[in-house]
Amino acid sequence: MIYDSKQTKHSDAQAAQTGSMPASAISGGDGKPFGPKAEPLRNLLLSAAIGDIAGEPYEFDGRTKDYDKVSLLRPDNDYTDDTVCTFACAEALLHHADMATALWGRGRADFFRGFGGRYAQWLMSPELGPSYHSYGNGSAMRCSAAGFMARDEQECISLATQTALPTHDHPEGIKGA
Repeated sequence: MIYDSKQTKHSDAQAAQTGSMPASAISGGDGKPFGPKAEPLRNLLLSAAIGDIAGEPYEFDGRTKDYDKVSLLRPDNDYTDDTVCTFACAEALLHHADMATALWGRGRADFFRGFGGRYAQWLMSPELGPSYHSYGNGSAMRCSAAGFMARDEQECISLATQTALPTHDHPEGIKGA
């Protein structure tokens, strides 16, 4: 079940049409809040989503260096694949779940968010497949929870690597994370 910003229930099909975000996107993945110990992680995820939403109109054809023309409050702004993948990675790290399964499941549940061609092919496969060895920037776009959750530099590198490996296991893709 999917909820829109007014907490109205929608089926998955309706959600695909309305652009609603899953209620689990800002919860522990099971619809339950993260809880007081993980409130800072929830704030990180909301901040990442807000940044993604604010920047979405400028991601492709709308690119500009004239920052006076940037409007962060456009009514047609929406979240992108970067938010979907960031939340999937956070969910997997928080619940010690399989990273590839989290990315694949969330991506398939919210498919029309601007995923790159090879990533979209990976999502469309009938079964979870192996990495396609990307060296693009997708791994960098989704790894913020790894840095937030790590207790030291080595753990940060380990967690960030975990977020990259399902699709971006090329050395450059791992470095990006």
